[in-house]
Amino acid sequence: TLSEDRPATEADLLASLAIAASACAVGQVAAQFLGLPGSTLLVTTLLMITVATLGRSVLGKIKGENILALGLLYLFLAIIGVGADLGAMLSEAPSLFYLIIFIFIGHSAVLLGLGAVFKLNYGELIIASVACILGPAPAAAIAVLFGWQKLVVPGILTGILGYAIGNFIGVGLFNFYS
Repeated sequence: TLSEDRPATEADLLASLAIAASACAVGQVAAQFLGLPGSTLLVTTLLMITVATLGRSVLGKIKGENILALGLLYLFLAIIGVGADLGAMLSEAPSLFYLIIFIFIGHSAVLLGLGAVFKLNYGELIIASVACILGPAPAAAIAVLFGWQKLVVPGILTGILGYAIGNFIGVGLFNFYS
């Protein structure tokens, strides 16, 4: 795990939640003010990237972010799991299985090919792949699982950067095609 010089306090956890809630509220108000009510997610994303980049010295003093993030990740996974229709998944599984195998083989071939060309090590390739496909949380979990402590932060940052860029590209493509 990542070392901290002091344990998290209730004030740290509340400060983290207050910053996140404030960013959501300001993002929503700013989107309305800019005449972009359907772009609240994009405005909030841009706001949080700005806050995280410019406020590193202040935000770095708040501890316990990993405890809070892990708890919210479990909540997110529980909510996703509750909404899953197991019967529908099993009825669609055979056709989706072949599609996923095809995508996995193609992804692995490109990944290993580019890794050989650029002389990247196995750990970097795996964490980059997981961060791009699954996101920052699984990338960090796999880095810790395999003992690649130096790849935890790059995996998280790569996944978050992908989310930030992907939000704008996804909304842009939706608006372009609709």
